[in-house]
Amino acid sequence: MVSVSSTRMNGSDYLAADGPRRISAPSPHPPLPHPTFGRADHYALYRPPYPASLFQRLLPGLGPSPLIADLGAGTGQSARPLLTRGARVVAVEPDHARAALLPDHPRLHVVIARVEDAIFAPASLDGAVIGNALHWMDSEAVLERVSRAVRPGGRVLAFSTGPARLTLGPTAEARLARRRKAWRAFEDPRLRQFAGNADALRRSGRFRTVEPFLTCYDATWSVEQATGFLLTISPAAAWLACESDPDEARATLCEELRRGSPGGYLRVRIGIEAALAAL
Repeated sequence: MVSVSSTRMNGSDYLAADGPRRISAPSPHPPLPHPTFGRADHYALYRPPYPASLFQRLLPGLGPSPLIADLGAGTGQSARPLLTRGARVVAVEPDHARAALLPDHPRLHVVIARVEDAIFAPASLDGAVIGNALHWMDSEAVLERVSRAVRPGGRVLAFSTGPARLTLGPTAEARLARRRKAWRAFEDPRLRQFAGNADALRRSGRFRTVEPFLTCYDATWSVEQATGFLLTISPAAAWLACESDPDEARATLCEELRRGSPGGYLRVRIGIEAALAAL
Protein backbone atom coordinates (compact mmCIF):
# COMPACT_ATOMS: atom_id res chain seq x y z
CA MET A 1 0.00 0.00 0.00
CA VAL A 2 1.04 3.60 -0.56
CA SER A 3 0.37 5.60 2.56
CA VAL A 4 -0.06 9.37 2.54
CA SER A 5 -0.48 11.25 5.79
CA SER A 6 -0.76 14.93 6.59
CA THR A 7 0.78 17.01 9.33
CA ARG A 8 -1.36 19.97 8.16
CA MET A 9 1.57 22.15 9.31
CA ASN A 10 3.89 23.20 6.52
CA GLY A 11 2.80 21.52 3.32
CA SER A 12 6.03 19.58 2.84
CA ASP A 13 5.69 16.67 5.28
CA TYR A 14 2.39 15.08 4.34
CA LEU A 15 3.90 12.04 2.62
CA ALA A 16 4.46 9.29 5.14
CA ALA A 17 7.91 9.22 6.74
CA ASP A 18 8.96 12.44 5.00
CA GLY A 19 9.16 10.51 1.72
CA PRO A 20 10.41 11.88 -1.57
CA ARG A 21 8.20 14.02 -3.75
CA ARG A 22 7.75 11.15 -6.21
CA ILE A 23 7.16 7.69 -4.79
CA SER A 24 5.80 4.48 -6.30
CA ALA A 25 4.73 1.06 -5.15
CA PRO A 26 3.22 -1.99 -6.83
CA SER A 27 -0.48 -2.67 -6.40
CA PRO A 28 -1.32 -5.54 -4.03
CA HIS A 29 -4.58 -6.13 -5.95
CA PRO A 30 -5.20 -7.22 -9.56
CA PRO A 31 -5.49 -3.96 -11.50
CA LEU A 32 -8.42 -3.02 -13.67
CA PRO A 33 -7.51 -2.86 -17.37
CA HIS A 34 -5.61 0.35 -18.01
CA PRO A 35 -7.22 2.60 -20.64
CA THR A 36 -5.26 3.72 -23.68
CA PHE A 37 -4.65 7.44 -24.22
CA GLY A 38 -1.69 7.28 -26.61
CA ARG A 39 1.77 8.64 -25.97
CA ALA A 40 2.28 10.39 -22.65
CA ASP A 41 4.08 13.34 -24.25
CA HIS A 42 1.18 13.85 -26.67
CA TYR A 43 -1.24 13.70 -23.75
CA ALA A 44 0.72 16.43 -21.95
CA LEU A 45 0.98 18.55 -25.09
CA TYR A 46 -2.58 18.30 -26.40
CA ARG A 47 -4.75 17.98 -23.30
CA PRO A 48 -5.45 21.52 -22.04
CA PRO A 49 -5.75 22.45 -18.35
CA TYR A 50 -9.32 22.29 -17.08
CA PRO A 51 -11.24 25.58 -16.85
CA ALA A 52 -10.88 27.80 -13.81
CA SER A 53 -14.64 27.71 -13.19
CA LEU A 54 -14.32 24.15 -11.88
CA PHE A 55 -11.82 25.04 -9.18
CA GLN A 56 -13.59 28.29 -8.28
CA ARG A 57 -16.36 26.09 -6.90
CA LEU A 58 -14.03 23.73 -5.03
CA LEU A 59 -11.55 26.01 -3.26
CA PRO A 60 -13.49 28.84 -1.54
CA GLY A 61 -13.67 28.31 2.20
CA LEU A 62 -11.01 25.58 2.29
CA GLY A 63 -8.29 27.89 3.61
CA PRO A 64 -5.37 29.84 2.09
CA SER A 65 -3.28 26.78 1.13
CA PRO A 66 -5.59 23.77 1.14
CA LEU A 67 -4.29 20.24 0.75
CA ILE A 68 -6.00 18.68 -2.29
CA ALA A 69 -5.65 15.15 -3.64
CA ASP A 70 -5.67 14.99 -7.45
CA LEU A 71 -6.78 11.42 -8.11
CA GLY A 72 -5.96 10.07 -11.56
CA ALA A 73 -3.80 13.12 -12.17
CA GLY A 74 -2.62 12.36 -15.71
CA THR A 75 0.05 14.88 -16.66
CA GLY A 76 -1.35 17.67 -14.49
CA GLN A 77 -4.45 19.11 -16.16
CA SER A 78 -6.00 19.64 -12.71
CA ALA A 79 -2.79 19.93 -10.68
CA ARG A 80 -1.53 22.98 -12.56
CA PRO A 81 -4.65 25.14 -12.02
CA LEU A 82 -4.77 24.05 -8.38
CA LEU A 83 -1.13 24.99 -7.81
CA THR A 84 -1.69 28.33 -9.53
CA ARG A 85 -4.42 29.02 -6.98
CA GLY A 86 -2.16 28.29 -4.01
CA ALA A 87 -3.20 24.75 -3.17
CA ARG A 88 -0.87 21.99 -1.99
CA VAL A 89 -1.45 18.95 -4.18
CA VAL A 90 -0.89 15.21 -3.81
CA ALA A 91 -1.15 13.84 -7.36
CA VAL A 92 -1.93 10.11 -7.57
CA GLU A 93 -1.35 8.63 -11.04
CA PRO A 94 -0.83 4.94 -11.92
CA ASP A 95 0.91 5.46 -15.27
CA HIS A 96 4.66 6.00 -14.85
CA ALA A 97 5.07 7.80 -18.19
CA ARG A 98 2.35 10.33 -17.41
CA ALA A 99 3.42 10.80 -13.81
CA ALA A 100 6.94 11.62 -15.05
CA LEU A 101 5.49 14.62 -16.91
CA LEU A 102 3.78 16.15 -13.88
CA PRO A 103 5.39 19.49 -13.04
CA ASP A 104 8.18 19.88 -10.53
CA HIS A 105 6.74 22.18 -7.89
CA PRO A 106 7.47 22.66 -4.17
CA ARG A 107 3.76 22.23 -3.35
CA LEU A 108 3.29 19.09 -5.45
CA HIS A 109 3.90 15.52 -4.30
CA VAL A 110 3.48 12.68 -6.81
CA VAL A 111 2.39 9.16 -5.87
CA ILE A 112 2.72 6.63 -8.70
CA ALA A 113 0.02 4.11 -7.81
CA ARG A 114 -3.56 3.14 -8.46
CA VAL A 115 -5.92 5.46 -6.66
CA GLU A 116 -7.50 2.37 -5.07
CA ASP A 117 -4.13 1.70 -3.34
CA ALA A 118 -3.34 5.21 -2.04
CA ILE A 119 -4.12 5.33 1.68
CA PHE A 120 -4.63 8.79 3.16
CA ALA A 121 -4.76 9.47 6.86
CA PRO A 122 -8.29 10.15 8.15
CA ALA A 123 -9.38 13.77 7.76
CA SER A 124 -5.95 14.68 6.34
CA LEU A 125 -7.23 16.39 3.18
CA ASP A 126 -9.17 19.59 2.63
CA GLY A 127 -10.51 18.32 -0.68
CA ALA A 128 -10.10 16.01 -3.62
CA VAL A 129 -10.43 16.24 -7.40
CA ILE A 130 -11.25 13.33 -9.71
CA GLY A 131 -11.01 14.75 -13.22
CA ASN A 132 -11.98 12.56 -16.20
CA ALA A 133 -11.07 9.52 -14.12
CA LEU A 134 -13.81 8.15 -11.86
CA HIS A 135 -15.21 5.97 -14.67
CA TRP A 136 -11.80 4.21 -14.92
CA MET A 137 -11.74 3.36 -11.21
CA ASP A 138 -13.48 1.12 -8.72
CA SER A 139 -15.65 4.10 -7.84
CA GLU A 140 -17.19 2.55 -4.74
CA ALA A 141 -13.80 1.76 -3.20
CA VAL A 142 -12.31 5.12 -4.18
CA LEU A 143 -15.19 7.21 -2.83
CA GLU A 144 -15.20 5.22 0.43
CA ARG A 145 -11.52 6.08 0.93
CA VAL A 146 -11.91 9.68 -0.18
CA SER A 147 -14.83 10.26 2.18
CA ARG A 148 -12.63 9.20 5.11
CA ALA A 149 -9.59 11.16 3.93
CA VAL A 150 -11.35 14.51 3.43
CA ARG A 151 -12.06 16.40 6.65
CA PRO A 152 -15.57 17.45 7.71
CA GLY A 153 -16.39 20.61 5.78
CA GLY A 154 -14.14 19.60 2.90
CA ARG A 155 -15.26 18.99 -0.67
CA VAL A 156 -14.83 16.48 -3.48
CA LEU A 157 -15.04 17.57 -7.12
CA ALA A 158 -15.59 14.91 -9.80
CA PHE A 159 -16.07 15.72 -13.47
CA SER A 160 -15.93 14.30 -16.99
CA THR A 161 -15.56 16.00 -20.37
CA GLY A 162 -17.88 15.35 -23.28
CA PRO A 163 -17.03 15.22 -27.00
CA ALA A 164 -15.19 18.19 -28.50
CA ARG A 165 -17.46 20.24 -30.76
CA LEU A 166 -15.37 21.73 -33.55
CA THR A 167 -16.41 24.46 -35.99
CA LEU A 168 -15.86 22.61 -39.27
CA GLY A 169 -17.24 22.88 -42.77
CA PRO A 170 -20.00 20.38 -43.61
CA THR A 171 -17.77 17.95 -45.53
CA ALA A 172 -15.12 17.80 -42.80
CA GLU A 173 -17.84 17.55 -40.15
CA ALA A 174 -19.34 14.52 -41.93
CA ARG A 175 -15.94 12.87 -42.21
CA LEU A 176 -15.20 13.44 -38.53
CA ALA A 177 -18.62 11.99 -37.62
CA ARG A 178 -17.77 8.85 -39.60
CA ARG A 179 -14.43 8.59 -37.85
CA ARG A 180 -16.04 8.96 -34.43
CA LYS A 181 -18.45 6.19 -35.33
CA ALA A 182 -15.50 3.95 -36.26
CA TRP A 183 -13.69 4.86 -33.03
CA ARG A 184 -16.68 3.69 -30.98
CA ALA A 185 -15.77 0.11 -31.90
CA PHE A 186 -12.68 0.64 -29.69
CA GLU A 187 -14.61 2.17 -26.78
CA ASP A 188 -13.97 0.69 -23.35
CA PRO A 189 -17.22 -0.72 -21.87
CA ARG A 190 -16.64 1.30 -18.70
CA LEU A 191 -17.45 4.49 -20.62
CA ARG A 192 -20.90 3.17 -21.55
CA GLN A 193 -21.60 1.78 -18.09
CA PHE A 194 -20.76 4.96 -16.16
CA ALA A 195 -23.95 6.81 -15.15
CA GLY A 196 -22.21 10.08 -14.31
CA ASN A 197 -20.25 11.67 -11.50
CA ALA A 198 -23.23 12.98 -9.54
CA ASP A 199 -24.84 9.55 -9.63
CA ALA A 200 -21.66 7.85 -8.39
CA LEU A 201 -21.25 10.35 -5.54
CA ARG A 202 -24.89 10.02 -4.48
CA ARG A 203 -24.91 6.22 -4.66
CA SER A 204 -21.88 6.09 -2.38
CA GLY A 205 -24.05 7.53 0.42
CA ARG A 206 -20.99 9.15 1.98
CA PHE A 207 -21.54 12.85 1.31
CA ARG A 208 -23.74 15.41 3.02
CA THR A 209 -24.67 17.11 -0.26
CA VAL A 210 -24.00 16.49 -3.95
CA GLU A 211 -24.42 19.41 -6.35
CA PRO A 212 -24.34 18.58 -10.07
CA PHE A 213 -23.46 21.34 -12.52
CA LEU A 214 -22.37 21.87 -16.11
CA THR A 215 -19.62 24.07 -17.48
CA CYS A 216 -17.73 24.40 -20.76
CA TYR A 217 -14.21 24.71 -22.06
CA ASP A 218 -14.08 27.19 -24.98
CA ALA A 219 -10.97 27.94 -27.03
CA THR A 220 -9.51 28.48 -30.47
CA TRP A 221 -7.18 25.68 -31.53
CA SER A 222 -4.89 25.08 -34.45
CA VAL A 223 -5.71 22.09 -36.62
CA GLU A 224 -2.68 20.33 -35.13
CA GLN A 225 -3.94 20.94 -31.59
CA ALA A 226 -7.41 19.65 -32.47
CA THR A 227 -5.98 16.55 -34.13
CA GLY A 228 -3.70 15.85 -31.20
CA PHE A 229 -6.51 16.27 -28.68
CA LEU A 230 -8.90 13.97 -30.54
CA LEU A 231 -6.25 11.24 -30.63
CA THR A 232 -5.76 11.37 -26.84
CA ILE A 233 -9.40 10.36 -26.31
CA SER A 234 -9.39 6.70 -25.29
CA PRO A 235 -11.34 5.11 -28.22
CA ALA A 236 -9.43 7.17 -30.80
CA ALA A 237 -6.09 6.38 -29.15
CA ALA A 238 -6.95 2.67 -29.15
CA TRP A 239 -7.89 2.91 -32.86
CA LEU A 240 -4.64 4.70 -33.67
CA ALA A 241 -2.60 2.04 -31.87
CA CYS A 242 -4.12 -0.59 -34.18
CA GLU A 243 -3.31 1.28 -37.40
CA SER A 244 -0.44 -0.14 -39.47
CA ASP A 245 1.04 3.36 -39.87
CA PRO A 246 -0.08 5.59 -36.96
CA ASP A 247 1.87 8.60 -38.25
CA GLU A 248 0.12 8.42 -41.60
CA ALA A 249 -3.28 7.97 -39.92
CA ARG A 250 -2.60 11.03 -37.76
CA ALA A 251 -1.53 13.08 -40.80
CA THR A 252 -4.66 12.05 -42.74
CA LEU A 253 -6.95 13.13 -39.91
CA CYS A 254 -5.07 16.43 -39.60
CA GLU A 255 -5.48 17.09 -43.34
CA GLU A 256 -9.20 16.35 -43.21
CA LEU A 257 -9.63 18.87 -40.40
CA ARG A 258 -7.48 21.42 -42.24
CA ARG A 259 -9.73 21.26 -45.30
CA GLY A 260 -12.70 22.08 -43.11
CA SER A 261 -11.11 25.02 -41.33
CA PRO A 262 -10.14 28.01 -43.49
CA GLY A 263 -7.11 29.67 -41.91
CA GLY A 264 -6.11 26.51 -40.06
CA TYR A 265 -7.85 27.37 -36.78
CA LEU A 266 -10.98 25.96 -35.17
CA ARG A 267 -13.32 27.07 -32.47
CA VAL A 268 -13.79 24.28 -29.94
CA ARG A 269 -16.31 23.78 -27.16
CA ILE A 270 -16.14 20.87 -24.72
CA GLY A 271 -18.98 20.33 -22.29
CA ILE A 272 -18.06 19.22 -18.77
CA GLU A 273 -20.43 17.23 -16.51
CA ALA A 274 -19.41 17.88 -12.93
CA ALA A 275 -20.52 17.33 -9.36
CA LEU A 276 -19.35 18.93 -6.12
CA ALA A 277 -19.85 16.90 -2.94
CA ALA A 278 -19.52 18.20 0.61
CA LEU A 279 -18.72 16.32 3.80
